[in-house]
Amino acid sequence: MQYQFIQNHQSEFRTEEMCECFDLGRSSYYSWSRRKPCARALEDKSYKERIRMIPIACHLIYLIYSATKRHQQSHKPRANSLFQSFPF
Repeated sequence: MQYQFIQNHQSEFRTEEMCECFDLGRSSYYSWSRRKPCARALEDKSYKERIRMIPIACHLIYLIYSATKRHQQSHKPRANSLFQSFPF
């Protein structure tokens, strides 16, 4: 968490000063910053992207449902009259 803070605030403070403030070695920070993300971190990122899409998908479903409902309601009288004109 401290390493992430240092990475996020590099534009504001010098890396050396932040490492000293957190009592971390610069070499350990640079070693951390060069590491590739682990499999779990990549999986978590994938899940977060999927979770972020849920409200968007729900909103799209709602829009489609409401548009379909409006279309059905606006054409209902005509459909009823056409249906009633068939000889059954």
